[in-house]
Amino acid sequence: MPISSGRSGRSGRSGRSGRTIGTATDIADEIFEHAGGESSYLMGEALIVQRDALVQNDEITPDSGKGNAQHSTGRMLQLDQVYRASVVHSELTEEVRVKTTASTPGGANEVTIFSSSSGGTDQPICRIIRPDLSDFERDAALVASYADLRDDRLPEIDIQISDQLSFFGAVTPLQPAGFKWTLEMISAALDWSTMLAQRVKIALGCPRPELFSPLIQPVIQTPSHGAFPSGHSTQAHMIAALLTALRFPDHEVEPLPHDRAPDEHVLQLFRLASRVAINRTVAGVHYPSDSASGAIIGISLARLLVARARNALKEDSEADMAATGYAFDGSAYALDACEPRRSRDYDINELAHLMKGDAAATPLGAPVTPLPAPLFAVLWSKASEEWKHRWG
Repeated sequence: MPISSGRSGRSGRSGRSGRTIGTATDIADEIFEHAGGESSYLMGEALIVQRDALVQNDEITPDSGKGNAQHSTGRMLQLDQVYRASVVHSELTEEVRVKTTASTPGGANEVTIFSSSSGGTDQPICRIIRPDLSDFERDAALVASYADLRDDRLPEIDIQISDQLSFFGAVTPLQPAGFKWTLEMISAALDWSTMLAQRVKIALGCPRPELFSPLIQPVIQTPSHGAFPSGHSTQAHMIAALLTALRFPDHEVEPLPHDRAPDEHVLQLFRLASRVAINRTVAGVHYPSDSASGAIIGISLARLLVARARNALKEDSEADMAATGYAFDGSAYALDACEPRRSRDYDINELAHLMKGDAAATPLGAPVTPLPAPLFAVLWSKASEEWKHRWG
């Protein structure tokens, strides 16, 4: 496979500048720098001379009735990507809140993310309970054992610090030319989920593995924020869940659907998500429980986003879509069920167990019927169209 195909997801980076390389839009941006681009003294001088020559002494006769009568969802398409991202981030944040409970001097023991619902009340979409300090201390040995994989995994580890989409672009088509809106939608979702993951991290205040032993010696710089939950795992599993929802628009988001044989495409997406998470343990900066909790958050939030988008796009006669979130108990994840004295690891098989429900992960009661997100739905609708026509 050509190297470039593996980087098709890099528009997650280029998307932050509002440009995709080699497109007509990019060419227009380069030519029309004065139209919202960086200021240029030379261009400004040229435009002054041009106006003097063209306008001369003509009087201005303002056009009437030229106001923008479009709905806000229509105006979304007229914005540069960076402004669309800000608008969507605000919309998604307005309908969630985070609550911490059972605080200790070292941090909260439990964090719940709530979503506004159509019933007028806030309903939990994700609840995370931290492991005990003794669990982290015991799991440090498991983290250290992963160091043997560093030689093989270092290229992945290093690139995935800031770029996961390139790896997903090797599993499923994500070329910027054909999947511009998919990439923009995912980028907006990741920014939002990262904000929530960081809020959970700061509340729980869980130590990194290197604090328990000088033998861990991480192969990358340890981030300044807490270990639990893993932000990389949250992002990777959210990407996998959103791409699954685009591929199967009539199904609920879940990695290993119970109502049909596992789809190979979906299986590859979640194997990759698990690998991204595991790579952080190989690097020496995360425990397996960090990866498991991040997976639960990422999938729960993805379900919420899909439901909010579809509820904004549905016909009035159609029923609202609900989202089922999960509670994750880090202390219940601590030990391997088959080998009670061994720390529980994380991989795609553990994810399947979690999603089916076990002592560490349980569905959060009745599904949440969230409020519509019409602005995010603009991106979702455009992305859905790309997937419908991905074969040309």
